[in-house]
Amino acid sequence: MPKLWRLTHAAEASLIDIAEWTHATFGPRQAAADEEDLIAICHDIAAGTATSQDCRRLIDPGLKEDLRFARAGWQYHSFRG
Repeated sequence: MPKLWRLTHAAEASLIDIAEWTHATFGPRQAAADEEDLIAICHDIAAGTATSQDCRRLIDPGLKEDLRFARAGWQYHSFRG
């Protein structure tokens, strides 16, 4: 069974901004493709098949939650696993 995951509020807001900018700049087809890519990388991180880093190591060793950090294309995203 795949591991459940959720985006941080900041990541969710970033995705909305990215989608709006991409739609306005490159059109709906590219916005949809980018959305698929970003969701896929989140699934890959949760499954352990994507390169990602533990935010406790990058940001604060005291973080209590499993927060991962990964690059998808030219943007960085974090989510809670």
